[in-house]
Amino acid sequence: MRDYKVTAIVAVRKIMRISNERTGISLTETPVKTITLGNGSELKLYDRSQKIAGDRWRVSLIARMEVPISCLTSAEADRVSASADEIKSALGTYAVFEHKSERNFVAEKKKDEIFNGLCDSFLKSSLSYLSHCEFPARFIVKSYKTYIKKTILSGIRK
Repeated sequence: MRDYKVTAIVAVRKIMRISNERTGISLTETPVKTITLGNGSELKLYDRSQKIAGDRWRVSLIARMEVPISCLTSAEADRVSASADEIKSALGTYAVFEHKSERNFVAEKKKDEIFNGLCDSFLKSSLSYLSHCEFPARFIVKSYKTYIKKTILSGIRK
């Protein structure tokens, strides 16, 4: 009986780890910066760097933005032939934009410099795109289209 409990605990831990890997959410994310964009959205930057061997690191930047479904306009909803309620029931109350940038096997001395470079590069190339007034609605439509494709493909596989 005792072996069964230990096996069950190990199985639950593996499932939790796999679940975290699939969602991309790690318990070791450190918030670095929150930026309020011109379109009213909030972009949050996280440091998910991990020590991998000796003085070597995997330097990881996660940029995440929760886009509320309420940002969706009726014109954008019409592009996918769905009502805002249908989209909300499919995606929930918000769609999550996420971008990951990583550098592997970085020396500990250069870790902060590399991380700051990843942040600067991401913000320089993406800030105007994410700040655009039409980005939230268009991102929701894209997320809904992706959801529909996955639903159709999972139906075909069964």
